Amino acid sequence: MEWFVVGYLLLLGMIGFYSWLLFRTFKQTKQENVMYRHAIDRQLKILSFPHLYCDMQADDDTNFKLELFNVGSVAAHDLHLSFIAAYTEESIDIPNFMRSHIQPRHRKIPLQVDKVGYYGLRSSSRCAILPFQNVYQSR
Repeated sequence: MEWFVVGYLLLLGMIGFYSWLLFRTFKQTKQENVMYRHAIDRQLKILSFPHLYCDMQADDDTNFKLELFNVGSVAAHDLHLSFIAAYTEESIDIPNFMRSHIQPRHRKIPLQVDKVGYYGLRSSSRCAILPFQNVYQSR
């Protein structure tokens, strides 16, 4: 009778260990599936947005060309581009700067300096839609 009790206890221990090992394996598989599903969801969300790359080149000393490339698979809507160029008094000749870059109606002597001590040139451009696999150029 003692052998039966020892056998039952041994069998019960083996079944318990097997159940614990099986439960741990299922739990790990479930976690891997959740992580895989989240990774797939992130990739799908990323693919549903436009991917814009920007390239700025100088045509000559006074003109710059900005190109936006939409390499995504979805069109980009309501683009608003702001160009801000900042200059210090030491780095540029202010009278030449005013003649070549600032419209006559905005020329005020002396130029207004911001809090940090920079003179600024600002411009903006809007694009209602930039289709996918397309280029937008602004000067």
